[in-house]
Amino acid sequence: MPLTERELAVLQAIARGHTNASAAALLGVSPKTVDSHRTSLMRKLGVHSTASLLLAGVRAGLIDPPSLRWARPAAPIGFIT
Repeated sequence: MPLTERELAVLQAIARGHTNASAAALLGVSPKTVDSHRTSLMRKLGVHSTASLLLAGVRAGLIDPPSLRWARPAAPIGFIT
């Protein structure tokens, strides 16, 4: 099921670190509306947490991952690559 423009806007706001309240202010809607869109996004993308939602958004090319160069170890540590 395709995402709506508003769902994409909510996903991008979440990716930038906005809370429901700050995303609502940014988008001109109520925090409950943002929560409803977040719930719809999670259902459509088949995830159950905000972290999984963001990962699914990155994998689907819906949001750009932030630069994580500083967090990467110099050599693989055996998990999460």
